[in-house]
Amino acid sequence: MIKRIRVISVFLIILSCNSKPGFYDESGVLQLKLEDAKLIDNKSFEITDLIPLETNLQNLMTMELRIRAHKDGFFIMDAEKFDAVYHFDQSGKYLGKKAEVGEGPNQLLGLQDFQVSEDGDLLLLSSIGDQTSIYQKSKSGELSKISDVDYLAGSFFNLKDQGFLLAGGYNSPFVSHRVVKSDSKGNIQDSFLPNDYTNTMIPLSERSFYESIDGVNYTEIFNNKVYEYSNGKFSTVFEIDFGKYSIPGEFWDVDINEGFEILMENGFATYKSLFSNSNFYLTNIHVQSKSGFYKKVVLINKENGRSYFWEANTQDEDLFSDPIGFKNGEVMFLSYHSVLTAKLGNQVPISFESKLEETEFDYPVLVRAKINVK
Repeated sequence: MIKRIRVISVFLIILSCNSKPGFYDESGVLQLKLEDAKLIDNKSFEITDLIPLETNLQNLMTMELRIRAHKDGFFIMDAEKFDAVYHFDQSGKYLGKKAEVGEGPNQLLGLQDFQVSEDGDLLLLSSIGDQTSIYQKSKSGELSKISDVDYLAGSFFNLKDQGFLLAGGYNSPFVSHRVVKSDSKGNIQDSFLPNDYTNTMIPLSERSFYESIDGVNYTEIFNNKVYEYSNGKFSTVFEIDFGKYSIPGEFWDVDINEGFEILMENGFATYKSLFSNSNFYLTNIHVQSKSGFYKKVVLINKENGRSYFWEANTQDEDLFSDPIGFKNGEVMFLSYHSVLTAKLGNQVPISFESKLEETEFDYPVLVRAKINVK
């Protein structure tokens, strides 16, 4: 079965709204209710450009992708296989694997996360056993170890000359704090967010850190709070009330297997990703209910707390259901050639038709669009 990648970019134009706004509490935390967000649909989007990503037998991936945009193009890791980091230039041309898991020269034994430096070098997180290592893969292809850290991490963030943030989540009993900060040599300098979960937690691979205007945003599964790391401290910046899909208190008091049974019975919601710019937060919320799984993408105005959402489920993939970040006032998403043609049909602008060629593979497409909210 051919796997697919998709990328879309959307320009935001907020004209007016009638959603019920959130509010900032006494601590300065934005409080929101998921049920108060205003629903919008694809009619609000106007496509302005399409860029297909070259796809061949060497870069087929699953749908669980971690993507980082850079001046040198797009770097993509398959977050199901964790086998490589793939590189595409700004025009969508495939440039090859920048890092790869294996036992050969310049290969990693494991890969959990990656970042791209300003110069285009890759920083790679490799956690094996109860220890984490950070590597650098230069643009010339040389692999070198930066540090070993006595901490089991699934995600990390490069603080440049200030070291690294590493996230272990609720992985009890291996981590006592959900986040630590290390220096460039791997020495742990500080610990944040105590891990109060006392039962055994299954290790979960998730992206936790996201660039923000004022620092670094942090999210984690089973938690409806979003944090920001700034000036050496973590603070809560917003919290969404998921209503009936909130994690129940008894989840934390039982074994993880029993806890998952509770979640599947009651349904639950969790953050899949979070992005921000100076004006907005954009988060992809995954909801599991008895009737099935679906995604709710929520756009939040930082100034007035108003929020908008659009959604899709696994049976009906949408053009805008998987955001991957902001760039120059635009929002970027993943989508497929097949989704574009199925959803848009004969509404694809004539100037873009030549870009949507039929090929052997259902290839990724970068889509730019304006969004108008009334």
